[in-house]
Amino acid sequence: MGSKLLDGYELSYTNESVITHYNVLTSGAGLVEIRREYEWLVGTAPSTLRRSDKLHGLSPWEQSDAGPLAKRPAVERVRVIIGAMDPRGAWLEDGVIGKADRIVSVYAARDMVLTINGKAMPVRENDEIELYQGAKPPRTRIIRSTTFAENLETLAAWVSKEGSE
Repeated sequence: MGSKLLDGYELSYTNESVITHYNVLTSGAGLVEIRREYEWLVGTAPSTLRRSDKLHGLSPWEQSDAGPLAKRPAVERVRVIIGAMDPRGAWLEDGVIGKADRIVSVYAARDMVLTINGKAMPVRENDEIELYQGAKPPRTRIIRSTTFAENLETLAAWVSKEGSE
């Protein structure tokens, strides 16, 4: 038993109606290894730990080691970003929200190849692959979180470097 929501989802307290594009149910097979790694981390001196030189798959450290704020962006880039804001201060672009008619959505954890009718298409790490019913995905004006984050990083770099030059 559940209640229907306006966008077609059904709120349920059983696993018979799981939202397919979320990883709601997972296996506990990896818990022993996760616990072992946790125990090792707890017993290790923080000064001896460091992250990998290059993390793979949906990592927040895709930028160079210098970081996104390492150099001041060009003033022209800052003007373009500010000029692209709508009256609310949002950056809108054509895109697909994904609920309507989407069948599959997958993020690539590493560089891969996708084939359609034998034709190979490269897929880069962190690319999103989506499959929709019908001839075209439903397009609308959206706020894309990656664009938002990149624009904020650029503006923050401008502000942080303004007084240092």
